[in-house]
Amino acid sequence: MFARRAVSSSGAFAKQVVSRRLHQAQALSFKPEQLEPALPRTLIASHYEHYYGQLTRLNNLVDGTPLALQSLDDCLESTNEYRETALENRLAAECWAHAKYFHGLTHEESRRKVSDDLAAQFDVHFDGADQLGKLLEHHAHALFGSGWVFVVLRDGQLEIVTSEAGESLSQSIGAPNVKPIFALDAWEHAYYPAFGDNVGDYVRAWWKCQDMTLAEELLMPELRSAGLAD
Repeated sequence: MFARRAVSSSGAFAKQVVSRRLHQAQALSFKPEQLEPALPRTLIASHYEHYYGQLTRLNNLVDGTPLALQSLDDCLESTNEYRETALENRLAAECWAHAKYFHGLTHEESRRKVSDDLAAQFDVHFDGADQLGKLLEHHAHALFGSGWVFVVLRDGQLEIVTSEAGESLSQSIGAPNVKPIFALDAWEHAYYPAFGDNVGDYVRAWWKCQDMTLAEELLMPELRSAGLAD
């Protein structure tokens, strides 16, 4: 089991732990104002601050332990095994999801366009990009302001899954080998300061800002390697 603090500062491993950088925040590829008018700069700024605060809490807990050396994926797996590390696991799950969320946003119009290949996959799995957006909105409403909505690739199929408070994606669906393509934060902190109760308006604004080029880069190689796409 992982102790929250190293019991000794002696030894090569302990020295490696304390000298290694802790979990880092996902850098933004845009300035908050560049997502306007879809997503207000104040919302992006407050949301990122919330994410950074969670990451700081996680780093404070794992500093001086082997968990500080792990990726967030490995940290999630390690902390899921013990009741004593439940808080670390919950924070790691939120930080992991937030990193996917912010990485998936873009201000570049060229990257927001859906390519023919990606459109074909949306047609096959969701009856089109517009219908996918509506389904995401439906799932966000169903969470009542406390959870995440993901579009994932699992066993060659695109599907929408949700995770509730404190759950990681793998915990919520009981399958570790899924690839997230889109990550929608449906917690109130992600939308309420700017959209109030209008969850649908928020989801539509978020959908407009998605990096479809990134989505294609995540999805299409997996499908092609499985012989499911040209």
